[in-house]
Amino acid sequence: MRNYTLGPSFETYGPNVRVVAILLVLALLFCWLAFAVARDLRDPTAWFVFYALTAAFAGIVSWHLVSRVWLHELGISYRGILGYGEIRWLELDRFYFGSYVSSSRRPYRPPTLHYTSAYPIS
Repeated sequence: MRNYTLGPSFETYGPNVRVVAILLVLALLFCWLAFAVARDLRDPTAWFVFYALTAAFAGIVSWHLVSRVWLHELGISYRGILGYGEIRWLELDRFYFGSYVSSSRRPYRPPTLHYTSAYPIS
C-alpha cells in the first residue's frame, strides 16, 4: 500500500520476524495444550476455551503482520488491522523520547515515547 499524500516515505517499519516467530511458538504451545485437554475431557467448555485461545492468537499474529508505519517528510502514516491514518508533523505539539533510572534499587523502566497532538488520532 502506497500513499503519497504526505510525499514519498523515507523509512518503513513493519513486523519483526523474531517477534512473529515467538508469537507463533507460544500460540502453538498453548493451543496444542488446550487441544490435548479438550480432546481428553470431551467437554464443550474445554473445546470453547481451545477455540477462543486459537482465535485470540490468530488475531494477535494477524494484527502484528498487518501493522505498518511510514515516515514521511511531512508526517507519519500508519496502517493497522482496523484502518489507515496520518499525522502531520505540524499537528504535533510535543514529541519526545525519554529514559531515566532514578535509583539502583528501583526496577528498570524502559524508555517511553510521548506525543501530544492538537488533533486526536481517530
